[in-house]
Amino acid sequence: MKNWMFIISVFLLVACDEVAYLRNDEKPVLVLNAVLEAGCDSMRIELTETKGAYDQSPWQRFQDAEVRVYEEGELLGIAEYQPADSSFVLRQPVKAERTYRIEARVAGKGMVWGETQVPRSPERYDFEIDFQEDNGWDYAVADCRWQDRAEDTDYYWLGAEAIGVFSMSWKAVKDLETDSALPDPVNRVFSLTNNSAYAWGIRIPDVGMNGQILSISYRFLRETNRVRVCFWSLDKHYDAYLKSFHAHYYNAEPTEGEMPWAFYRVNVYSNVQGGTGLVGSYAVERKMR
Repeated sequence: MKNWMFIISVFLLVACDEVAYLRNDEKPVLVLNAVLEAGCDSMRIELTETKGAYDQSPWQRFQDAEVRVYEEGELLGIAEYQPADSSFVLRQPVKAERTYRIEARVAGKGMVWGETQVPRSPERYDFEIDFQEDNGWDYAVADCRWQDRAEDTDYYWLGAEAIGVFSMSWKAVKDLETDSALPDPVNRVFSLTNNSAYAWGIRIPDVGMNGQILSISYRFLRETNRVRVCFWSLDKHYDAYLKSFHAHYYNAEPTEGEMPWAFYRVNVYSNVQGGTGLVGSYAVERKMR
């Protein structure tokens, strides 16, 4: 029986941009993950390595690694290892429209690196949130309107976050319903209503927009009145990763003769050289009700 390896990150599952069938007896590779947020006062970076799907040992950490961050080609700083969450942190602000390169060197294992250009939010946008009841279900309805930047290729994702009845933290809402024709169907899922539903976010491809004013309305079930709408502008790498993640998550199947409950075909985008993982970035706007 074949035993594939799968790769985990602090954000989501991450693998590579082509099919990788890795056996348990193959040499592990380094995994570099960093998703930078425009306007954030620091950068968080995780460095691990792949392991077998049935390997129950702790994830390998490399606290002695040298993790360098470059901004526009100039050394910005060296990230410090934080034992509390096994990550590397550089306390420098993340600036929109800047290019960041992250390099990690591990003795005896070589170097991995990735690069991202941090996007900015749209110049003009407006969000409204309303509540409605439908067949005994309580919904929040989001109306979003923004102007596309004609000179750029933008990668838009819309979603929602909520605080549940028994939760004190914001969590992403899974099912978002809309009858708009704008969304990419990559993560469309079954819905009990006549609307299309999308899992964890709605991707709006930047195709033929050319500076137009765009609008979309979507709704989601709510447990409490504490909800907020999220509008993400992603860099091309983070967008490609999320799109590939959804495409393969909902279509992955074990090969003939394999156990159905294990992870197999994790064919997810990576822009990390010398290993695997993701170095990406985003800008986000939120409105709360």
